[in-house]
Amino acid sequence: MDVPDAPHPSRRHILNRMLAPYGLAKKSACLGFLASAAARASEAFQLTAVPLPSAAELEAMVSSVLSENSLQDDAAPLSSEGSPPAETLDTNR
Repeated sequence: MDVPDAPHPSRRHILNRMLAPYGLAKKSACLGFLASAAARASEAFQLTAVPLPSAAELEAMVSSVLSENSLQDDAAPLSSEGSPPAETLDTNR
C-alpha cells in the first residue's frame, strides 16, 4: 500500500513498519528528516501563495498604467529612430 493512499490513522503504522528494519537510531533519524522535509515543503508552498488582486483592483491597475503610458507618449513623442524629435531637444546645454 502506498502511504499517501492510506487513511490518515494508518499512515503512521505503515511508516513505522517500513522503517522497522533500519533499527531505532536510523528510524528516529528518518522520522526527523521527514519532519524537516515536510516543514520545508510547507514553507516553499507558502512562498507561492501570492495574494492576487480582485478583478476591480486589477482593472484599476491596468487603467492606471495605460493612462500613465498615454501621458508619457503624448509628452515626448519619439521619432522613428527612437529618440525625441529634433525640435524638442534642448541644445542650449
